[in-house]
Amino acid sequence: MAIPLPSHVQKRDTIIQPHDLDSYDQITEAAMLTEEHRLRAENLHLYGLLAHWTEIEDSAWVAQLLDWEEAERARRSLERRFEQCPYWSFQNL
Repeated sequence: MAIPLPSHVQKRDTIIQPHDLDSYDQITEAAMLTEEHRLRAENLHLYGLLAHWTEIEDSAWVAQLLDWEEAERARRSLERRFEQCPYWSFQNL
């Protein structure tokens, strides 16, 4: 059974292939983290990541990490709600 994810989780940062770029400057611009990324990390309570934000703000993997964390939390939340819902268990008459 596929579990639909919220729209903010479905939005993904585009994967950048080096051959699609005109110059190296575009790679560094794409890797820069924005204020939105910092707020997402804050909402996920990733305080260790936030404490070292200045060290990692030019890393491309952080955006992917935030996507994975949001997707996994949304999946686990939905799974937990299905398990706790009394309407999903049926009894034979």
